[in-house]
Amino acid sequence: MDQELTYRMDNLTNAILILCDAIESQTNISEWLPLEKCQEFFNYGSTQMASLIKSEHLVVSQVGRRKFISRQSLLAFLKSNIIH
Repeated sequence: MDQELTYRMDNLTNAILILCDAIESQTNISEWLPLEKCQEFFNYGSTQMASLIKSEHLVVSQVGRRKFISRQSLLAFLKSNIIH
């Protein structure tokens, strides 16, 4: 069981690193991502996303009623949660 858990954690860690590299390498992604795209990326509902924003791990900008997440803060958040 421990080996299987370690294997899954390694796969998850690798997947996060691949996603981070993909996000960093995208030249057509602006510095600010719409909240909806981040919510879709994490597969979070609005309540979960609001909780993440309130945790102050992400840099958020608000224009009118729309919110945008800093791409760099998103990458930093993902990297800070790597389990290994």
